Amino acid sequence: MLNYNEIVKTIELEPISVKDGEELNFRIEIIKSNNKYKSQLWRVETYRIASAFGNNDISDEECLIKDSLFLENIVEDTIENCINKSLQYIENKLLTA
Repeated sequence: MLNYNEIVKTIELEPISVKDGEELNFRIEIIKSNNKYKSQLWRVETYRIASAFGNNDISDEECLIKDSLFLENIVEDTIENCINKSLQYIENKLLTA
């Protein structure tokens, strides 16, 4: 039998303003694993893509990029504690830098 982890909660943060007028967009997933909860951070990035078929079609596409170095080792006993610790970590990392 295959083992699996379950995404039990997904949170999309409001855009976070950083220097030079740029904004960061994040999504946090809370994953249940062995009766513990861990967080996984995704960054929403926009890429401008041109068609490869010779026409001049250009579109902006959003992609989710796993930010594996940002929220590492957050493991808690409850979903709420995991969310709070993740938000606190992001706030401390971005807003006090």
